[in-house]
Amino acid sequence: MMKILMTLISRNHERMKMNLLRL
Repeated sequence: MMKILMTLISRNHERMKMNLLRL
């Protein structure tokens, strides 16, 4: 369970980084 949450969070973090770079 924890591993899944960590993976999801990491994916969202990467997406946010990409969005910030775009801006």
